[in-house]
Amino acid sequence: TFDTLSACDKHYQESHVFECSECKAVFPNNHLLDLHLQETHDSYFATALERSKASYQCLVSSCHEVFRTDNERCMHLRSKHGYPKWFRFHPRSKE
Repeated sequence: TFDTLSACDKHYQESHVFECSECKAVFPNNHLLDLHLQETHDSYFATALERSKASYQCLVSSCHEVFRTDNERCMHLRSKHGYPKWFRFHPRSKE
């Protein structure tokens, strides 16, 4: 429960507005939610990925760089945008 309506509204805005309808993952903005939907749940993207025709967009909405692999994108995020080395948009697959 929340003490005030504004506290409830703040929680809602921060925790539920950019929520994936497929897996309930929550993102801080619409750009990241859109990328998540495309890269995680879109069968067209999965098929393009299998054929090496997919590209990954930078996670920073003001940056328009695209990459052949998620790993290349991660290297770009570290070198150009200061993301930490441990950051991953997608969890590593367990092999």
